[in-house]
Amino acid sequence: MSKLGRDIVTNVVFAAVNAAGIWLLMRLSTGWLSPVALALFLLVRRYSASLVGVLALGAPTFQLRYVGMYANDDKLRQLIDLVVMLGYAVTSVLVLAALALGGDTIAGAVFPAKDYPSWVPWYVALLSVQQLYHFVVINNLLLSRRMVLYNVYKLLCASGLYIAALALEQKSVQRVFVWYLAGSMVLLGIGHWHFTLPALRGLRRLPFERTKWLVREALLYGPPRSAINVMDSLLFVITPWLIRGDVEDVGYLLTMFVLVQATGLIVLPVNELAMVVGAKQLGASEVDKVRASARTLLEVMVGSSAILVASIYPFKAVLLRVFIASDTVLAGVDRFGLLLSCIVPLTVYNGLKGIIEVRWRFPKNLVNLVVSSALGIGAFYTVRSSHDSIASVTTACMVTFWSLGALTVVSAWELLRGASWKSLFGAVGPSSAVLVAALVAAPRLGLAGWPTLLQLVIVGVLAFALVVTWWYIAKPEVLRHAHRLLQPRRSE
Repeated sequence: MSKLGRDIVTNVVFAAVNAAGIWLLMRLSTGWLSPVALALFLLVRRYSASLVGVLALGAPTFQLRYVGMYANDDKLRQLIDLVVMLGYAVTSVLVLAALALGGDTIAGAVFPAKDYPSWVPWYVALLSVQQLYHFVVINNLLLSRRMVLYNVYKLLCASGLYIAALALEQKSVQRVFVWYLAGSMVLLGIGHWHFTLPALRGLRRLPFERTKWLVREALLYGPPRSAINVMDSLLFVITPWLIRGDVEDVGYLLTMFVLVQATGLIVLPVNELAMVVGAKQLGASEVDKVRASARTLLEVMVGSSAILVASIYPFKAVLLRVFIASDTVLAGVDRFGLLLSCIVPLTVYNGLKGIIEVRWRFPKNLVNLVVSSALGIGAFYTVRSSHDSIASVTTACMVTFWSLGALTVVSAWELLRGASWKSLFGAVGPSSAVLVAALVAAPRLGLAGWPTLLQLVIVGVLAFALVVTWWYIAKPEVLRHAHRLLQPRRSE
């Protein structure tokens, strides 16, 4: 296997470990926490992920870019770390002060007092503040190419410490966060002591002119680029906020969001290959390379995600049973089952947004996020007048995610012109037929319990048949290149 192939396999292995961590976290939380406690647990995690994007002001991206640009200047690298951490200290003090002075007003707008305990806003803020300082360690590990430690550290932050906290406390969700914060502080101490402070010890004094220049660069580069990250995270916060008065339904919706994101990781190996193959395609100019890469990405991401959805949707009850331990939570989440189809547009958006960001200075991704969110909110209030909250928020999510996928394709159309519609139809056509058949036969597919061997075999055969059909109709270019890409080169 080539070095590039080994890198891809390493990334896929860690993605699989991360998915396993998410699965275990959800099994434990849905099995041990009540529906209300589960809603609070997921809501605090989701809101803190959104708040940390606001507080960071694009500093993680600034740190990666500028440390990479000045990799040979050790003093400047140390200064960048210090400026970033001082910036985090300022934003942390500001958010905690705002919560102390106007906490009731903020909490009343975000978390209705009659439905949410008073500690929720404080834990959202505390989780966000400590995550800022995790970014410094994570970026340093990435920049120093300590990939195993980098992935392990991220795994601990994302799910490992939460699993340990749940193992120590199953009755009080507030104490779960206390245990998590305690473990997180220990991890922060170890990370900064070993990977950040040794570099900063060489910084005897602050060079005023360089520090002033660096602060100005951070303010000019970071905040404009943080808007997209903030809107990315708000994408999964807006719809739960619309039904914030129904705490249990909020928990069920957030559980489905986690399931959609975790299930989408299944197509990661194919998408990773598509990104590499697209980047390696030769053309007459740089623009041609970008166009070839974008077309390859679109064909493969739409195809792989459509086949995934068509394969799992007829057996969504089995998938939910594997993911969720509580029958009560299972019944609640099953009402949002249609959202599994959103794996397709989210895969397209996540795959093309990087190319769009590089190709155009105009913030097309940000406009797409704002427009799709606005359409989703409009759909919610339109449907709410005649339907219940479940139907309203499901419609809002479908409109938001599918419009985002469509707007992403429209935004990148200049690059996508000439894409193989034969390849797209070869995957989407048969997959759509399977989905329609599953929806028509849904009343007869009331599967429950753990998956049987026969069910697993049927899923595997169905997925294989769809892939073979795709290959027979279109012969997508990425599959022809994949074998050659993973073969060892003589020079290695």
